[in-house]
Amino acid sequence: MNLTHLGRAAGAAAHAPLRLTGPEQATLDALLRAGLGPLRCHAVELRGTPDLVLDSHRVCVFVHGCFWHHHRGCQLARVPTTNRAFWEAKFARNQARDAAVLTALQAQGWRTIMVRECATRRMQATRLGAELKRLLESGATHAEITSGPPDPAAAGSHLSAGTSPSQLPA
Repeated sequence: MNLTHLGRAAGAAAHAPLRLTGPEQATLDALLRAGLGPLRCHAVELRGTPDLVLDSHRVCVFVHGCFWHHHRGCQLARVPTTNRAFWEAKFARNQARDAAVLTALQAQGWRTIMVRECATRRMQATRLGAELKRLLESGATHAEITSGPPDPAAAGSHLSAGTSPSQLPA
C-alpha cells in the first residue's frame, strides 16, 4: 500500500515519522486490511486537514474524538461540570466548524466519511474495514460510522449514509 504523509514543516521535520492518534491508527489499519488504498494522512492542502484521504475514490475520512466533537449520546462525550458554559460554547464552535468543513469539501466534489472514536474502540478492525468499504462503494456523499446511534432520537442503525453536514447530530 502507498501511504504518504504531508508534513507541515519543511526540511527534516517534514520527514518525521507519521504520528497518528489511536483512533486514526485503528481506522488506517481497517482501511488497509480491507484493501483500500492508496491513501494519504493529514492532507494539509484540503480544508479541515482530513485525517485520511483516498484520492482514487475522492473521499476524505475524518476520525473524530467523541469528546472534542461532542458526539451526542456517547459516554465519551460528557460535558465537564467545571466551567460548563465554556465547554458548551467550545463544543458548539467545533461542531459548526466540522459542518462547514464537510460542506466546503463536498462543494469541491469530495465525499466525506466521519468515523467516531467510539466506533474504533468497539468495532473489530475487520468489521470497521468492511463498513468503510461498503460506504465507499455506496457512493454516499456523507456517512458516519459510530458504535451506537449518533443521537438518542435516532435509534436503529449504527451507520448513517447520505446525511448532509447541516443534518449532522449535535
